[in-house]
Amino acid sequence: MKCQSRLQQSDLMVLSEPPTPTKLPNQRRSANYHPTIWEPKLIQSFTTHYSYKFHGDKLEELKKEARILLAISQDDPCATLKLIDLMQRLGVAYHFEKEIDEALHKVSKPTVHTGDLYTTSLLFRLLRQHAFPISTAIDDMYDVYGSLDELELFTTAVNRWDISAMKDLPQYMKACYLALLNFVDEMGHDILKDHELDITHYIREEWKKLCRSYLREARWFYKRYTPGLKEYLETAWISVGGPAAMVHAYILQADSSSMTQESLDDCFKNGRELIHWSSLITRLSDDLGTSMHGDGIGTSTGVMKDLLNSLIVQSIAIE
Repeated sequence: MKCQSRLQQSDLMVLSEPPTPTKLPNQRRSANYHPTIWEPKLIQSFTTHYSYKFHGDKLEELKKEARILLAISQDDPCATLKLIDLMQRLGVAYHFEKEIDEALHKVSKPTVHTGDLYTTSLLFRLLRQHAFPISTAIDDMYDVYGSLDELELFTTAVNRWDISAMKDLPQYMKACYLALLNFVDEMGHDILKDHELDITHYIREEWKKLCRSYLREARWFYKRYTPGLKEYLETAWISVGGPAAMVHAYILQADSSSMTQESLDDCFKNGRELIHWSSLITRLSDDLGTSMHGDGIGTSTGVMKDLLNSLIVQSIAIE
C-alpha cells in the first residue's frame, strides 16, 4: 500500500508540471493541387521526331546563316551588340562563342564610337559579362575631365541613386552614371538570388562615400585649398578606393555557407578599423610614390612630403 501511495504521489507530481508549449508551424494556404505527374520515367518515355538525325542539317544551316549575319553586322557596332544581346536572351549564344568573342574584340577598341547612351551601356554590360577589361572611369572624370559644377551634379545624382537624376547630367556623364547603377543593381540581384541576402544598400553606400571623397578633393584643387594633414587623411583613406574594393571583394568571394546577415553587419561594423588602416597605408605609399615621381596629371593636394614620410618607417618602392 505504501508503494502504491508513493507511486500515485509521484504521478500527481509529474502531472502537475506545466506542459511544454509546442511551436506550431506557420499555417500556409493550400490550393489542393493534384500531385505532379512529372517523373523521370515519364519524361524519358517521351519520343520526338525532332532528332538530330532528321533535323541536324537544318540546324547547321541556321547556324551558318547566324554566323553570316553576325559577320555582316560588324560594320555597325550598335547592330552587332544588339544581335549578341538577342542571341544571349534566346539561349543560343553558346553555339557562337568564338564569333561573339571576335566581334566583342572589334567593338571594344577605343577607336569605335557607339554614338548613343543605350549602345554605350549595352557595350559596357556585354564587355563586362565576357570578362573584357573595362572601367567606368569615374576617378578619371573627377581627376581630369569634369568641371567642378559637373562633378557637383554627378555626386548629387549618385547620392540620389535614381535613374531620373540622369537627365540633369552632361551627356558624357550619363553613360557612366547608368553603368554604375546597372553594375550595383545587377550585383545585388545576383547575391540575392544565390545567397538570399540583400546587399544592395551596402554597395550603394560605399559608392556614395567614394564619390563624395572624390568631390571633396576636386573642390580643394579648383579652389586652390591646401588641407592640413589630418583633414587630408580623413578623406584620402576613402578616395584611394580601399573601402569600396574590400567590401566588393568580401561579398563576391564569400560562399553561401559563410555569408549571413550577421557576418555582413560584423564586416561593416567591427571590421571598419582593419579597412581603415589598410586603406590608409595604401594611400600613404601611393602618395609617397607620386610625390617623388609625379602623378602624370598635375593635381596635388599640397600635403608636405616630409609629413607623409614621418608616417611610414621605410619608403615603399613602386614599379
